[in-house]
Amino acid sequence: MLPCTTIEGNTVDEHKSPYTDFGGSCNLHKYPYAPLNTDISVGELPTIEGNDVLLKCTADGVPTPTYDWTQNGVELSDRNKYQINEDGSELTILSITKHEREYYNCTATNEKGTDATGVFIDVYYEPQTGWPLCEVHVETNENYIAEGDFAELTCKATGGNPPPHLEWYNNSEALPECTSTTDDNGDVTETVSCWTLTPYDNGKMYECKGKHDVTEETPNCFNEEFDVKFAPLSVWLTGYTDTARKGDRLELSCVTDSSNPASTISWYKNDQLITDDDHEEIQDEDVRDGSFHGNVTEGVPPSEPDGCTTSLTGYSAPVVEGDDLVLTCTSCSGNPTPIIEWFEDEHKIETGLGDISNSPGVYHGEITVQDLTLHLTYQHHGQRVRCESFNEEFRMENDRVISNELILDVHSDTYAERPPSESSNS
Repeated sequence: MLPCTTIEGNTVDEHKSPYTDFGGSCNLHKYPYAPLNTDISVGELPTIEGNDVLLKCTADGVPTPTYDWTQNGVELSDRNKYQINEDGSELTILSITKHEREYYNCTATNEKGTDATGVFIDVYYEPQTGWPLCEVHVETNENYIAEGDFAELTCKATGGNPPPHLEWYNNSEALPECTSTTDDNGDVTETVSCWTLTPYDNGKMYECKGKHDVTEETPNCFNEEFDVKFAPLSVWLTGYTDTARKGDRLELSCVTDSSNPASTISWYKNDQLITDDDHEEIQDEDVRDGSFHGNVTEGVPPSEPDGCTTSLTGYSAPVVEGDDLVLTCTSCSGNPTPIIEWFEDEHKIETGLGDISNSPGVYHGEITVQDLTLHLTYQHHGQRVRCESFNEEFRMENDRVISNELILDVHSDTYAERPPSESSNS
């Protein structure tokens, strides 16, 4: 038999229809049957916490079924929370909460029997108030945070369906993740960024941003400002050009790269610590802002005059006519190498000069030493002998360093042995 259309307009199949055929292909009559094809339709799912949710239940059956609603097998009796229409086919859940994220069952009933079905109502809701929460852990061997320590920034949220998305940012740039997890119960979601601290991190506050499907807002939190200790990467000594002249005031500046805390400066000369004295003065340090929220330190000392005098040695009065008197002139340390000149009274001595020798002196200069040999006669008595040192940079008279002056006391034999002219002059 072909399918027929009932007076209700429904197309039925004689092999599946709860109708009786009395001889005509469409002369069908109903007879009672239990509910079947029970179905629940819901508006938009998942729904958002706080919304009203309408559930509609339908079923086939003769006579027309009535409907009952349960939640996980428990009858819905709170009429302030649940509204049910007269035949029970519609259930409205008022201002649904996350605790009502459950299975709901509809049972269709008539005199011939029952049929039931269920639906899970998924409720989207935000994490607990105050999310996200920022935490910082730094692995350090000191009681402070320093360059090279390992830092972990944890951003977490409790609750939320679906779990929120959490991400760390440096301004608009996302930080790399170490881990991102949600526990098995979906209760706690956290993301961790981790790295080795550098001076760049000093003074930094990194931001964790949260995103969730139920809100367009972007809640956030920040770590406490990092106070990362770091040393200066370099130190510069400035103020010196190619050469400097004795007597000049030479100001040297020592400038550090940025550091946290601000660097202190100590001055050394030939590995000896310089302190304030008559020749050297350490000026106050100047500290100013540097890169990475650190500080730049600058200190300035003047140079030191050597305070040395050219010396003339080898004479012990009196001396005797006929002896050879060897005098030694020793310069102070100089750069370039000092030159020595000898004088009797105001006359330059050109003879009797020994070889010149040089040796290392202070301040990385050189010392010059030269001997003068005088074959003593009575004529040397009372003469004034001195030596002077200078170098190519200091040739002027006021640049010369003059030795102590020797007045020769020469003991001699009788004057009778001298030429008469010389005796009379004496």
